[in-house]
Amino acid sequence: MIRNLHDCLQEAFNTKMTGEIRCEEGGMIASVITISGEPGGAEYTDAAGTIYGDTAILRFPADGIFSCIPLTLKEAEERSGRARIFNPARLFVNINTELQTDLKPEADTGVGRLTIRIETPETPLQDLRIELWNNSRMCATDTTDHRGKVTFKLLSGNYECRVRDGIRLVSRSIIDFPGGDLETKVLIPRDGQ
Repeated sequence: MIRNLHDCLQEAFNTKMTGEIRCEEGGMIASVITISGEPGGAEYTDAAGTIYGDTAILRFPADGIFSCIPLTLKEAEERSGRARIFNPARLFVNINTELQTDLKPEADTGVGRLTIRIETPETPLQDLRIELWNNSRMCATDTTDHRGKVTFKLLSGNYECRVRDGIRLVSRSIIDFPGGDLETKVLIPRDGQ
């Protein structure tokens, strides 16, 4: 069965895979390292050498055949640490298929501003990365300010809000955004519990 990058990313997300999504063709190796289904790092190697992170993603073959390979958590964390992805949305640049979404672009739903405020007893509030996902596709990302806030301009719809401290996922929650101006808080449990 021929599988593209999108299919493998979807499988990794659905199964919470810790491993590598890899394409190897004619001396070229392109790989995405996932931790619990989340893309954490990327590597691209060819005759010229190896590049890492967001730059590596830009070299991935659009029509490559990818496979999923399990890794230990330690291996995945070490590799993604040196090949960190700051903008996972770049993984979807070469997708030729139309992605499903439950966002509502109709005029009556409109666009609005969603402000997210992070509340936590321990984690520093500043510089946490907030990612908004819709149907396994990242729609927006930004980092919190000194007050633990971040604001996005969005279409109404359901979003999964993921909060990261570095590459570590510290919180995951669902936000139903009706449109208009809305401020909501996301609680991060003590010690990630």
